[in-house]
Amino acid sequence: MTEKYTSDPKLDNPPKGTIEQILEGNSEIRFLSDSLDTRDTFEGKWQGRAYLYEVKMRDGKVWNLTVWFPATIAPDPYKKKPKMQITILTNQGEMPLSANQETLDRVYKAIRKTG
Repeated sequence: MTEKYTSDPKLDNPPKGTIEQILEGNSEIRFLSDSLDTRDTFEGKWQGRAYLYEVKMRDGKVWNLTVWFPATIAPDPYKKKPKMQITILTNQGEMPLSANQETLDRVYKAIRKTG
């Protein structure tokens, strides 16, 4: 079972079922750009590559997703490298799509199918 967000109109959060809509192919996904400077670091230490996608949902809402991958060479080889991250850019800032790595992997595979 995938995770769901509850919709809050005041915060303009992603509607309930955002993950499901992406996984079921009920959204249009378009690649926008890569290597966003603002997402090239994680916790001030890890460098990586970021890719921005626009996702148009079935209800007409449009979200920007940032997919971030850690660099292959980490600043401290003894620390565990962070996993891929996917965040939704809202008018309130960045919000993680999910904390579940398996869900993120499935969403990323769905995104890659469209590109």
